[in-house]
Amino acid sequence: MITKTQAIDSIQAHNPTATQSWLSSFDLNALRHYLAHLEHAAHPRNHSGHGWQRVHDYSATTTRRACH
Repeated sequence: MITKTQAIDSIQAHNPTATQSWLSSFDLNALRHYLAHLEHAAHPRNHSGHGWQRVHDYSATTTRRACH
C-alpha cells in the first residue's frame, strides 16, 4: 500500500507544478485517485476499451444558472 508521502512524490513526478503543501491538504484516497488518473493519462490512447473511468460522484460537465 502506498503512503501519503509516496503518493505526493509520485504525483509531483508527473505534475511538478503541484506543491507539497497543496497536495498535503488531500486525503490518501483522493491522492491515489489523482495519481491513477495521471498515470493513465501518461499512456497513449488506444481503442481497447480500457479508458479512464470517471468516479460516479463527479460529473462530466457542469452548468451555471444566471441569477436575475
